[in-house]
Amino acid sequence: MKNEGRRRGASSFLSIFMLVIIVSLLVLACSDFREREWMILIKENSEEAVLYEGPIQAGDVIGFHWIHSVEHIEWSETFQLNEEGKLYLIESRFAGFGAGIPHEHQDGFYVEEGMVVFEPKNHQVDYYDWIHSHTALPEITYNGEIMLTGEDLPHHQSLRMIIEER
Repeated sequence: MKNEGRRRGASSFLSIFMLVIIVSLLVLACSDFREREWMILIKENSEEAVLYEGPIQAGDVIGFHWIHSVEHIEWSETFQLNEEGKLYLIESRFAGFGAGIPHEHQDGFYVEEGMVVFEPKNHQVDYYDWIHSHTALPEITYNGEIMLTGEDLPHHQSLRMIIEER
């Protein structure tokens, strides 16, 4: 009788243990299929103060639209978020060459409607830093719509754009 009780106890323990393992695996498997959520943050580099925060999804596009401070020509940089939450520079457009404009890359350049277009391959960026200017950066766009104007951010501040998973 004692052995029979022990067997039932061991069998019950094994059943509960297996149930806990199965439920844990199911929860873990389902958590991998949840939709990942990311936020775009624009911060002050010196103080880490968040100046802008908004949701971003895989495939979304962020554009920085500049007026070159020396050459006074249009210049834009377009970034896209991939499925893993990594930000990629997918295009730069500029009306000519000047200080700070990329020129060392030989591949991916062509001219379209008077603009030099550069489409780099696999150019991942972990963050994007710039010294902000109300006049040099008239707008930042999100999927083609104005997200921020130059006036929305502090003038002559060192800023950083990052993507964080939430």
